[in-house]
Amino acid sequence: MNINPIRREEIMERKIANEHMLYDAAGKMVHVINESAYFIWKRCDGQHTIEDIVKEASTESGTSEILIRPDVEQCMAIFREKGLLQG
Repeated sequence: MNINPIRREEIMERKIANEHMLYDAAGKMVHVINESAYFIWKRCDGQHTIEDIVKEASTESGTSEILIRPDVEQCMAIFREKGLLQG
């Protein structure tokens, strides 16, 4: 998988305690994500491929790419399912 995910520009972000809220005004939905998901979210900038995100998450967490890849892919799938990404 070598795509560059891009978050929708109109999604607003707020941090409260250790959680991040993503507000989709068009869908009138609030999504609460943890620090790990936010790490991935911030890299959905059109500049990072999923492979890049897996590598950075692996380095940041000290977890092997093989073990962290399913978590990154699942998080990306949820972002897509919720309509938080472009396209």
